Amino acid sequence: GQGVYPKTNAGTTFNYRNKKVNIFGNYNYAYRIGLNHLLLDRRFYESGIYNGGDLKDNYSKSPVSSNTARFGIDFSPSKKTIIGFVVNGNFNHFTRKNDNNSIIIDPQRNQQSTFKSYATNDDHSNNMVANINFKHTFDSSGKEISADIDYGEYNSRSLTLNATRYYKLDGTSLQPNYTLNGDQHGKLILRTAKADYTNPMKNGTKWEAGFKTSFVSSDNDAKFIDMSNGTPQNDIKKTNHFIYKEYNNAAYINFSKEFKK
Repeated sequence: GQGVYPKTNAGTTFNYRNKKVNIFGNYNYAYRIGLNHLLLDRRFYESGIYNGGDLKDNYSKSPVSSNTARFGIDFSPSKKTIIGFVVNGNFNHFTRKNDNNSIIIDPQRNQQSTFKSYATNDDHSNNMVANINFKHTFDSSGKEISADIDYGEYNSRSLTLNATRYYKLDGTSLQPNYTLNGDQHGKLILRTAKADYTNPMKNGTKWEAGFKTSFVSSDNDAKFIDMSNGTPQNDIKKTNHFIYKEYNNAAYINFSKEFKK
């Protein structure tokens, strides 16, 4: 596709099967360049009276690339047993460059000052989820056991720059420049395991049992450095490190019976 900038999508899928093995997978790639050009006329009022405003010319260009893949195998050693494995992953890269030119308007509708802002992003997100599963059917009555193990890992990284310069109408400096650098990391890990057993019996009775355990951990570190005076200074109002862990364990037993009425 072609707009102001190009875009493309492509992918492939494969599958192979015989009596005991099924192998499958796919891969998709996407790339596009986003464009956002805004001309803004903002006007502020207080109690119905004009209190100033600004004019903005905002131009943003953002290339994005994405890779998504899936691969799996199902193996049947017998007609009653199946063992499977599947993994999914996606890897994304996003960049952005944003230019903003603004004119400040005073309450008398005169131009008061200007400022220019420049912002960039360099973002990555790499995610993967894997599963191993097992199922065995003992007989035609529905007696079976199944189990799953899952693992997921989500990673993100973002490098940002925000810089603003302030000017009087004659082009001289109005106030000190402002520059803020950001370095953000995020990691989320999910681990789960579960098993279920079903046992139908005579006279319409059935009992079931199972368990599940899970562990979640999250580590998000956001650092913002003020570079306005040329010496790096940690911005404590924006910097934060968040760490979280969670464990969950559960088990169940069910018994049921069907009656004629």
